[in-house]
Amino acid sequence: MNEHRAISAAPTAADGDETPASQWPGGYRAKRFWRWLSLALPNVSSVMFRQKMTGLAVSRMLAPGPDGKPDRARLEMRIAYLRQKADRPENKGEWRIVNEIELLMVGLFDLPALRLEAQRTLLEAKAIDLPCLAEYAKLVEQHHDDEPALRETLFRLALDVQDKFRKRYLLREFIAAYTARVSLIFSLATTFFILLVIALAWIAQDHLAAIFRMPEGIEGPPAPPVGPEGGMRAFASFYVALAAGLFGAAFSMMSQTKKRVEAATLEDMRTNARFAMLLFRLGVGIGAAMILYFVFDTGLLGDGTLTPKLREAGFDASLASTALFTSIGGLSPNKDLSLLMLWSFVAGFSEVLVPTMLRQAEGKAKAG
Repeated sequence: MNEHRAISAAPTAADGDETPASQWPGGYRAKRFWRWLSLALPNVSSVMFRQKMTGLAVSRMLAPGPDGKPDRARLEMRIAYLRQKADRPENKGEWRIVNEIELLMVGLFDLPALRLEAQRTLLEAKAIDLPCLAEYAKLVEQHHDDEPALRETLFRLALDVQDKFRKRYLLREFIAAYTARVSLIFSLATTFFILLVIALAWIAQDHLAAIFRMPEGIEGPPAPPVGPEGGMRAFASFYVALAAGLFGAAFSMMSQTKKRVEAATLEDMRTNARFAMLLFRLGVGIGAAMILYFVFDTGLLGDGTLTPKLREAGFDASLASTALFTSIGGLSPNKDLSLLMLWSFVAGFSEVLVPTMLRQAEGKAKAG
């Protein structure tokens, strides 16, 4: 008897491997911080696997004995073990333990309690739009006086309700992670774009002297030496185009976040929330801006008023003689640089702009 009790109270395959928080490696704090930022994705495969194993383990324990009822002593011992387990600090908020206790309680109900619990669970299933709800309602009515059959039906119904609640919870976790990751990427892309434009303005040797020029009588830092031609300054417009395309792609992701998450399924969010997919979208925006830059460079779109002249893209020097502490107009992009940033942003924002332009150019080439 003691051996039977020890086996009954021992952890089952559904318990999984759990390490106390005090024994976790030093990276645990970083993981907690990452999760606190809502950037961590839940391990769906592990969660659903453990839930499935829990259902299978409880199903075996609810198997009727010679009297047509489950082993009550075994169920009570298992429930007592789970309650002790739930009190451990590392298991706080672990719904899997509560779900298993709920399933085990089905084996302790008598027929009147089973009927009441079945009706309550049906109402809960209706509130979450559980599939096959009508079939479950028919089975509950059909097995109204059959205790073993009603217990089996209630167990399956409770298991499906728990599964639906678990998937809804996981979906919310993925939505939170997706939103946090898109916000982080947008913030980094915006910061990078702004810093790059400012850095290029300071590197532009024509305007550095004007920026550092102080009014007479005011001491300030000396003008930097004039550097050689070429280098980053000579190809600066290309970097601006790439940064603007990155900014446009990040802004597109940010603006479409609400639309993406409103009708998203769990499988959709499992795919969209991964950094690999987010970086792929950024790569599309950067590539589109890069292609558009070379389209402008070749002059395929003509020299209209709405297309930039890359050789003239730079910063407005109309206020070059203005003191730094009076105005910073010397940092203002000129028309061509503004047009380049605008078109590169649109190319990164829209996934169809550059492909459409390329198809039109291809059509003109074939026609010519």
